[in-house]
Amino acid sequence: MICFSASAAVLLARLEAYLIADEVELRDETAEWANWLVWGGATPVLTLPAGAQIFVSRRAGSPAQEIIVPVAHASEVAAQLSAAAGAADRNTAELARLRAALPAVPTDIGPRDLPAEGALDEVAISFTKGCYLGQEVIARLKNLGQVRRALHLIEGDGAPPAPGTALFQGERKAGEVRSGATEGGQFLAMAMLSLVHLDPAAPLGLAPHGRGIKILRRV
Repeated sequence: MICFSASAAVLLARLEAYLIADEVELRDETAEWANWLVWGGATPVLTLPAGAQIFVSRRAGSPAQEIIVPVAHASEVAAQLSAAAGAADRNTAELARLRAALPAVPTDIGPRDLPAEGALDEVAISFTKGCYLGQEVIARLKNLGQVRRALHLIEGDGAPPAPGTALFQGERKAGEVRSGATEGGQFLAMAMLSLVHLDPAAPLGLAPHGRGIKILRRV
């Protein structure tokens, strides 16, 4: 299992909780592998070592590839990538993800959120497989087709508000910022907003009756 946002310790603890009678060994191999995300053009031609893996990724929205190699070969692969493609910082990668409206787990949608609040029911939930923990909640959401909150893309001037920053529409608290990135003096961010009383065409603010933040669309 590969996860780019959650801590390995938290993920292992979560998986352990679902092991009841299965003979499964879970191990953190983070330190044994090096990883790169390549996007924005043709995949560079690389000479990869034994054990390397390359697969299509959704993290940047546009066609992208994840490259994972044993850490002992990280420097040689990094040198090839540096010669074939430009390096991007974390903010640039976050911008690509946000433009594609792809939630980061658990930053944008976590254990206290419902999958449908981040449109994960469309890509990560099976409604036909056998019994599993939490199936009743998922089935109810599918049958009712409603959630009371949802992730939205928002934009404004300056740096993105810190994760957890409250957002208001009029006098009501509308939700909170989950993640963000900057571009040209503005920010693009993901926010979890309550759908009750929300006006998608009205601005948001960082205080009651505040303005200056635009809702772009629901994820």
